Amino acid sequence: MRDREFKTLARMLSESVISAAGMLFGLVMSYVLLGILTRTLSVEDFGVYGVLVSMLEMTIVVVLCGLPQAIDRYTALYNARSEPGKVRSLVVGSLVVMVALGGVGYAAVALAAMPIARAFLGGPDRAAALILFSVSFPAALLLRVALAVFVGFKQVRFFVLVDRVLIPSLKMLLGIAALAMGYGLLGWLGAYSAAMIVGLAATFGLLRVRMWPYLRVSARRPIPIREILDFAWPLMLVNATAFIAKDVPVLWLGRTGDIASAGFLRLYLQIAGLFLLVLSALSRIHLPVITELLSQKKGEEARRTHRRISKWGFVVGIYGAGAFLVLGSEFIAILFTPAYAASFGALLILCLGALTRLSCGPCHAVLRAMGATRMNLLSALVGAVALGVTGAFAIPRLGTLGASLAIALSWMTQDAVAAWQAFRRGGFSPIGSTHGRVVVLGVGMSGLFLALRDFARLDGEIWMALLGVGFTILFWSGALLWGVVDRVDRELVMSLLRRRPPSPDAT
Repeated sequence: MRDREFKTLARMLSESVISAAGMLFGLVMSYVLLGILTRTLSVEDFGVYGVLVSMLEMTIVVVLCGLPQAIDRYTALYNARSEPGKVRSLVVGSLVVMVALGGVGYAAVALAAMPIARAFLGGPDRAAALILFSVSFPAALLLRVALAVFVGFKQVRFFVLVDRVLIPSLKMLLGIAALAMGYGLLGWLGAYSAAMIVGLAATFGLLRVRMWPYLRVSARRPIPIREILDFAWPLMLVNATAFIAKDVPVLWLGRTGDIASAGFLRLYLQIAGLFLLVLSALSRIHLPVITELLSQKKGEEARRTHRRISKWGFVVGIYGAGAFLVLGSEFIAILFTPAYAASFGALLILCLGALTRLSCGPCHAVLRAMGATRMNLLSALVGAVALGVTGAFAIPRLGTLGASLAIALSWMTQDAVAAWQAFRRGGFSPIGSTHGRVVVLGVGMSGLFLALRDFARLDGEIWMALLGVGFTILFWSGALLWGVVDRVDRELVMSLLRRRPPSPDAT
């Protein structure tokens, strides 16, 4: 393997590890906060919060129209061509548009708060909660655009610092303070909005210090707006269908008046987010790197890079799925009270769907790198059809379990189609020679620990911790001994620990 290719992989591993670590920190903070919320708020109030988050995510996706993905791709592309003036025009223009759309959007929600609350939140008396929470809407728009600039510059660590560390920490501190003072749901929603605003201020500060000195020395240059929009608009539909897959079932349950089940499903989606966290961490650095390699006509190197990155995600996903099986529903009961462990089967279905996505690798990022956003759109539409057909049949009959089944099936079909399109158009395959060994290792270790737990009747917090530690040690030891983690992987990890480039003769 050539030295330059190895350095690219080392950079990707470094940024992915930083990204995953930051995301994991944010997710842990979110889980701790969820534990507090599920114990402090009533089941109905927690359901209201879940529905509000789903409404916010869906609205943001439509308004952004795929712009963040266009920013990170075209920023990387213009930087590869040494055109900082175009980057400046893209960034400044996008932020100005989002300021206008954010103000108009908040005014519209404030005016229509009562009918929206009546339709989705169980009654018009919750209009105040909707108005307070909607303060985060314009802040979220500007955050998505500003953070995409860091990704385009391959500085994913700053994205993670704000989005996965600072904002979750602020939500934790401000939320605990508001709940401790007895402000309940409205206090928590106010803390959520305040954290978003402070996070936005920090993002602009980082942009000013880290990126603006590079951009301000170059005059603004015209950019192909039509080309950018042609790239972006299919991604708006792609993103919309992605959020439809996880948010519409939540809204569906809320619309039928089953606010408690909507809260359960929202919680399970955040737990399954552990798997998608890995895919997201890999995809963010994957897009600018693959874009740069393809623009330099280095297709074979791009395909090898994609295959190795996909393997990393799949190995971590198999480990996570095994850990969930071993720890079981008692683990959820310990974290979030027994009430939220009642539908553990629904959580396992979501985890299976997320694991399937990991097996397909960061295929959506590859399609965007190739400029094939219409193929992203095709896969998203297939996933939306799967969601609609399955959801219409399963949700009215099975509730939370049916919603989880519809979401998982949507994830599976969408990513399978995207992976096939990436292979057909560019020869990008996520499957390598070690995938079969990973599956055998995960199934074998999970079966061993499940048998041990059932035979010895191991329950309680201490046994949960010991089982988790034991499974982790044996799984990764097996991965090392069986060659799942090969010499290149070990060299990359060691170079990351030594904080210097790996030896170029590793193969």
